Amino acid sequence: MQFRWPNMRWPRFWRIERLFATSDHVVLAAPSTDRTRRMVRGSVLDHAKPGLHLVNVARGDLIDEAALLRALDRGVLSGATLDVLGQEPPEQGHPLVGHPRVRVSSHLAGNSEQAIASLMLITNENISRYMRKQSLLNPIAA
Repeated sequence: MQFRWPNMRWPRFWRIERLFATSDHVVLAAPSTDRTRRMVRGSVLDHAKPGLHLVNVARGDLIDEAALLRALDRGVLSGATLDVLGQEPPEQGHPLVGHPRVRVSSHLAGNSEQAIASLMLITNENISRYMRKQSLLNPIAA
């Protein structure tokens, strides 16, 4: 069965500057592509609504870190929560790490003991299913 969206009018896509100008929080969850690299740059941050909170859970290269640092230091943004940085791991003394308006977390949610144990169980089950010519758990379409 294929999923179909209900008939509804979708909003027009906004320019990123308008999104930043009207939002209290912006969460980045985009892949790193030629179109998205450094999409959050100085010209975008210059339009940010005062007090905006920026969250990046995607890829570090989506943000121009020098422009972000300037916006944070000027008080344009209330803060940034970064699960990723442009360079992983960051160099010692990285200006965003330890910044009073920045929270940095490690981009390792999938590396917990529980996640690894779950992965091992699923992998073992899938090997067993494959040998019995049964359908696999969590298949990914190619």
